[in-house]
Amino acid sequence: MRHILTPKVEEVKLFDRYTAKKPAIGTLYLTATHLIFVETSCNTRKETWMLHHLIATVEKLPLTAMGCPLHISCKNFHVAHFVISSERDCQNVHQSLVRLSQPGKVEELYAFLYNPKQDEDERRNGWGFIDSAMDFKRMGLPNEFWEMTDLNKNYELCSTYHSELGIPKTASKSTVFGSAKFRSRGRIPTLSYYHKESNAAICRCSQPLSGLSARCVEDEEMLQAISRANPKSTFMYVVDTKPKLNAMANRAAGKG
Repeated sequence: MRHILTPKVEEVKLFDRYTAKKPAIGTLYLTATHLIFVETSCNTRKETWMLHHLIATVEKLPLTAMGCPLHISCKNFHVAHFVISSERDCQNVHQSLVRLSQPGKVEELYAFLYNPKQDEDERRNGWGFIDSAMDFKRMGLPNEFWEMTDLNKNYELCSTYHSELGIPKTASKSTVFGSAKFRSRGRIPTLSYYHKESNAAICRCSQPLSGLSARCVEDEEMLQAISRANPKSTFMYVVDTKPKLNAMANRAAGKG
């Protein structure tokens, strides 16, 4: 990449700020995605990898008798203190890391520069790595309680859900569409995980548009159909994962 001024610096010291042991000596590499430090002062090839996008700050400290210090703090609380013998090399590494860790525009992110060694057909086939129908088949669907439906094949039911959805067999088409109208962005209660030995299911959905007291017969029928889909259980948990403050704000906006 054009931002890497010096891709390799040898005889770099890495200090351990928690102990007083001697610094590790090795070679520092800059790649398009990582800073890599490879120790040469030990029998085992110990490597330290730091992802550019995890770097929070890079500080070039004043020159000392040992060399030019470079202090790096990461967003995952990893801190590294390097000393580079050449001030010019240290300056180049510092400038490179600042540019690599703080891209000026989204097009400079590595995702836009990555060019895998694949032909066009292989790239297009990548969309087939995740097959929801095969995944549900692995879980045991369809069966006597659940079925796969293509009611969302044109994403008209819900634009953020998959085209194939797992719903209870007893839920009618009118129940599904009525529930979608009562749910934020049409995100009806639909199957995410099924345990075929116990018939236990985990379903996901958005909050209902209930406001203070509104109800929806179709949405209630949808939940009852989910409950009936597990004859081994007499109850169903409904869990709201939003923070309490968000839930209160949604209620004020007419949502559940």
